[in-house]
Amino acid sequence: MRGSSVRGKWKLVLPLATGAIAIAAVTGVASASSGKASATPIRIGVMSDCKGAFGTFDAQDQAGVFAAFSDPAKKRRWFAEGERHDIEEFEMDFRVGGVERLRYRFKEGTPFQGVASTNEGSYLDIVPNRCVVTASTMALGSKRISASLVTFEFLPTEKGTDLICTHQGAFFEGSDGPQMREAGWRKLLDQLATELKR
Repeated sequence: MRGSSVRGKWKLVLPLATGAIAIAAVTGVASASSGKASATPIRIGVMSDCKGAFGTFDAQDQAGVFAAFSDPAKKRRWFAEGERHDIEEFEMDFRVGGVERLRYRFKEGTPFQGVASTNEGSYLDIVPNRCVVTASTMALGSKRISASLVTFEFLPTEKGTDLICTHQGAFFEGSDGPQMREAGWRKLLDQLATELKR
């Protein structure tokens, strides 16, 4: 993987009340070409500790939040749809071993106008109302730019449900990189909050 970088895991949490997301410190970035690691953490929002802050979806039980991941129509709305692209394909087989595929094309006025982005993945583990684990790759045009392992945990609270998103990614040469992916997750989880208010 010459020229690639591998980033340790970070956590995203979305408090419904504020729309803010907290990201825990990463374990570091190791370059496959240099073999050296950087311990510079990424932090957004307020941290309670290095494990990340927990946000709550008020008045949403685990089943309600989990349904936004398991129901294809709901997931399409928050995960696939967007103002800057047109969806060409969205398929979702929500079961262990099932696949998820999203292909969209960027609209005019975007940095990648006319270029297709494809996410292909599979469900590695599903525990109803408790967790979902996926593995996926992302391509821009015909070039694969990253591979990811993402875990979503749904934790009950007195007020509702905490959602913890842990993303572990390998970013290949010419990819968007961790900072852009981080921004992408922030936007997606904002959209999830909107979906849960429907």
